[in-house]
Amino acid sequence: MPGVNPYYCALMLESTLPDLIKPLKLAKRGASFSGTWPLAKFSRLTIDAFESVNVAAEGGDGKDPSKDPRVVSIQADFSIQDGIPVLVGKANSAVDFECQRCLEPVTVVLDVDLAIGFVSTEEQLALLPEPFEGVLLEEEEISVIDVVEQELILALPIVAYHDNCEAFEYRSEDEKAAQEVDRSEDENPFSVLEQLKGKLKSDD
Repeated sequence: MPGVNPYYCALMLESTLPDLIKPLKLAKRGASFSGTWPLAKFSRLTIDAFESVNVAAEGGDGKDPSKDPRVVSIQADFSIQDGIPVLVGKANSAVDFECQRCLEPVTVVLDVDLAIGFVSTEEQLALLPEPFEGVLLEEEEISVIDVVEQELILALPIVAYHDNCEAFEYRSEDEKAAQEVDRSEDENPFSVLEQLKGKLKSDD
C-alpha cells in the first residue's frame, strides 16, 4: 500500500488498540480498525462497578490489570462526510454492578452504535446532523478511549438488577444475633427439652 503511513497499517491490524488517535488523518485515509482495550482502562465506566472489578482495575488482590480478561471491544470505520471527519461503528462490553435488589453482582451487557463527528468549532458542533454525536477537537490527537467510554456510560441503565432475585433483607446487628440464636436452637433438638427441664426445676 504505497503512500500509507505504516502506523495506520498497524492500527488497522492490531487486536489491542492504542489509547490515542488522530481522527482527521484516519478519516482522510478511510481507515478501519477493530480490537479491544482492557476494561481496567475505563475508570469512569467502572467507578460504580461491583468491588471485584475495581480491585482488578487497581491491580489489587495480587492481580495484574493488564491480564484482566474483561475488555471493551470496538469496530470503527473513519471517513469524511460533508467535510467532517466521522467515526461509525460499534462498541461493546460487560460490566458487573451491584444489583439494587439483592446486592449481589449483576452483569450489565453494553452494546452501542457509534456515530461520532469530530469538529473544530462550536458552529460545526451545532450543525452536526443526526445521528452523530459531536466531539470538539482541541488538539490533533485525542483519546479514543475517552470518546468510546462516554458512549458506553450513556448506555448504562439507571438501576442495575437481576430479572429474578430475592430482595436483600436489611437487619440490625441485634436482629442478626437473635436470628443466629434461633437457628442454633432449631438445629439442636434437645434445646427445647433443656428449656422444659429448667422451667420444671424453677416451678419446684
